[in-house]
Amino acid sequence: MIIKVLTSKTPRYFQILEYLNKNEEKTYNAQNQIFIYKQNLVGNSNKHIAREFMLNENNRIYKKSNNIKFSQEILAFSDLDHDKLTIPIIEDLTKYYLRQRSPYMQAYAIAHFNNNSYHVHIIASPIELHTGLNLRMTKSQFAEFKVSMQSYQQERYPELSQSLVRHGLGQDKGAELGKATFKPSKKNAIIEIINQCLQKSNNQTQFYELLKELDILPYQRGNNIQGVIHNNRKYRLSTLIPDFNQQLEQLSLKQENMNELSEIRNESIDREIQDMRNKDLFDIDLEDV
Repeated sequence: MIIKVLTSKTPRYFQILEYLNKNEEKTYNAQNQIFIYKQNLVGNSNKHIAREFMLNENNRIYKKSNNIKFSQEILAFSDLDHDKLTIPIIEDLTKYYLRQRSPYMQAYAIAHFNNNSYHVHIIASPIELHTGLNLRMTKSQFAEFKVSMQSYQQERYPELSQSLVRHGLGQDKGAELGKATFKPSKKNAIIEIINQCLQKSNNQTQFYELLKELDILPYQRGNNIQGVIHNNRKYRLSTLIPDFNQQLEQLSLKQENMNELSEIRNESIDREIQDMRNKDLFDIDLEDV
């Protein structure tokens, strides 16, 4: 999933809740279902929930004029996964997200089912319930958090394959592909690794990067990659994998489709974000990943 985080230094709790709940065309899916989840909140109206956020803000220990009063965290999914993205899946991913962020965080979550973008808005307090302690994550902590979210999604819902953005792809690629058990002297081991890399890649560049992590280096003739080298031995890709060129073409088409869908999805979310910005519902982008 794509995760965006926005922040506001002004306590516009009621206004942002009103905005997110106002359009029923967005809040109901094709099956006429709605998803709303509250963590450490009991109010049944926007007014009462806004008051709970305000009361908790009063518990803040370290008060400054530029304190962030709330964050808006958006979890977005690919258009290609819409038919697989059920309310129970959305609920589980949202609950897991919030538990990992902090079980003591106040948060209000609501799903929007736009034509080109299914996503969940989470309005969250930046301070811990009752204690007033800051819940802010560092950039590195948030990066690790995104990787854990991705791993959970992959393990529990592999069918949402188009909603992966491969957080932490650059970390430990070799281990992910079973580098420790790789036997380079065997031709079938090379074929298995190449097939794994093809399956795990979204484009040709990513495919060749994964190969290099396993010390399998592409070699060229002219401008075209003809094969790979491992332990000073050359292997022609067309010999190892007869339909290799067709699989490369599929990777190119996959990347084009992902780029197009990502652009549509981001445009839809960005329009909504710009609309909120125009209404002064948040101040700055904290993260955009």
